[in-house]
Amino acid sequence: MSNMLKEARLIKPIYRVETFKGGEVKVLMKLGREFITVTCNCCDFPCGLLASIFLEGVKLEIWSRYQTESHQEDQYEILPWSNQRDGLKSIILAKIMAENNKIGWEFIPLKESIEISDVSNKDNEKSLLEKIFKLENIPEEDEKSD
Repeated sequence: MSNMLKEARLIKPIYRVETFKGGEVKVLMKLGREFITVTCNCCDFPCGLLASIFLEGVKLEIWSRYQTESHQEDQYEILPWSNQRDGLKSIILAKIMAENNKIGWEFIPLKESIEISDVSNKDNEKSLLEKIFKLENIPEEDEKSD
């Protein structure tokens, strides 16, 4: 039996199982030229990322867990998130930020869609904000107290 750390490329998650620890995901990975099934414990690793574009084709750190008499081949497990390479975590964080940036960008209205020609005076600024946040029908503070 070998407890060596290895790198394997993520292919795809196969299925998940609820356990007393919170759950496990069985994952198809490629170790060298061989395809292997690897266990990922959801209490140690953000398993939802396994199905996202952020980990697609990424190499993760795995280790050979154990051999039993019924299983003569190694049983592999993905190392906990805290034991994955910092470079890998940085790549994933950058991908998440880039995707969130794209999504957020779409929520910012184009200047042309607002149709306010002069935003330099206070009334036009208020009008601009009302259009952005769709607040046209909300009474002002002074009107509420009457």
